[in-house]
Amino acid sequence: MTNDSAVTGVRHIVLEGAANARDIGGFAGDGGTVRWGAVYRTDSLCNLTDTDVARLAELNLAVAIDFRDQSEVDQSGSDHLPAGTVPEHIAIIDFAGSSAMMGAMSGSSAAMSGMSGMSSAPGPEMAAALQSNLGDGGGAKIMSAVYEQFVRGARAHKGFGKAVDLVASIDADADAAALYHCHSGKDRTGWMTAILLSALGVDRDVIMADYLSSNDYLRESNEQLFAQIAAAGLDADLIRPVMEQSTAYLQASFDAVDADYGDMARYTREALGVTDATIDALRGRLLG
Repeated sequence: MTNDSAVTGVRHIVLEGAANARDIGGFAGDGGTVRWGAVYRTDSLCNLTDTDVARLAELNLAVAIDFRDQSEVDQSGSDHLPAGTVPEHIAIIDFAGSSAMMGAMSGSSAAMSGMSGMSSAPGPEMAAALQSNLGDGGGAKIMSAVYEQFVRGARAHKGFGKAVDLVASIDADADAAALYHCHSGKDRTGWMTAILLSALGVDRDVIMADYLSSNDYLRESNEQLFAQIAAAGLDADLIRPVMEQSTAYLQASFDAVDADYGDMARYTREALGVTDATIDALRGRLLG
C-alpha cells in the first residue's frame, strides 16, 4: 500500500475528530528532504469517527504513540485506531504527580475542557483559580516551565528516547508509517517533532515555523472555546497562553538544550539515550 501523502506531499491530514493532524515530510534536511508519508503528528485520536479511522488505515500506520498521561486518557478516552496499528502509551509528564506549576496547567486545562458541559455559570472559585494560576503572565510562565521540563525531566528523557527508537525502527521497506500525538498535538508533540527534525538536519527556523502552524490548525476550535469561556463570564485572555503556541515556549526548550548539552545532537544522545546507530537508521529511513 502506498501512502497518498507520500505521493502528493499533503501536509494536513483532514479528520473530523482531530484538527491538528499532519505529515512532517517535505522539509529540507542534511543531505536530503524529509520523506512524505513516513511520520505523522496529530492531536488526540479519542474522538475519531469511523470515517477518520478508515482514513488513518490508508496511511499504513505501524505504530501510534500516545504521549498523554493516564489521567488524560481516563478523562478523554483511548485512541481509536485502525486494525493492525500498534498502540504505544508513553506518558511524558505525570500531571497527577508533578510540580505545582504542572498541576496548575493540568487543572486549568481540565477546567477549560469541561467548560462546554457546564449547565450553569462558573462560581467565583473558578474565576479566582484561573486568575491565580494564569494571570499577570502566569500562563506564559507555566508553558515555558513545561517546555523546560520536556528537556530536563527524567520521565521526558525516557519517553522521548523510546519514541525516537520506535520511529527509527519502522520497516521502511514495508511502506509503513509512525504516528505520535498528545492532547492538542502542539506541546509534547511539538517537541517530539523538533527532536526528529533536528536529528534530520532541518533548520531551526523551519522547525519553529512548523511548530507555530498548530495555531492555524487549532484556531477554529480555540476560538470556540474562548467564546464559551467569555460567555460563562470568565476572562478568555487568561486561557490564550495555554491554548496557543508562542515562539518563546519552543525557544525555552532549545535554550535548555543549549545550556545543558550544547546542541541537539548531544542532548539526543546523552539525555534521551538514542544511539548513533539509531540516528543513522532514522536518517536512512526519513531522508530521501
